[in-house]
Amino acid sequence: FRADMSLRAELDLNMRFTQTNDIIATQGFSMTPALGLEFGYLDIVYARMGAGNLQNGVDIFGETTTEFQPNLGLGFKYKGIKVDYALTDIGDQSTALYSNIFSLTLDWSYFR
Repeated sequence: FRADMSLRAELDLNMRFTQTNDIIATQGFSMTPALGLEFGYLDIVYARMGAGNLQNGVDIFGETTTEFQPNLGLGFKYKGIKVDYALTDIGDQSTALYSNIFSLTLDWSYFR
């Protein structure tokens, strides 16, 4: 990439100490992977995409299915202020409903 662009990737394993319907589950713990990419421009504007919440589900016919939750997002950062937007469960891939998530972050050290 050029100096004014960035690309970051992340892979996480979200773990709980209980048995759930996560893709990796035992009696003692459960894990589900999450993967994401972020494209940045001028360290000001960001576009994000990812998938997570991989779980075993049951469809209306009683068949076991694997569900996941794709996500898209946009971010803006300028002089200590960050505004982020995320749209989750795009394409209705899982039993969860769509979510629109907005967040605002202030870096108080910038304003001193």
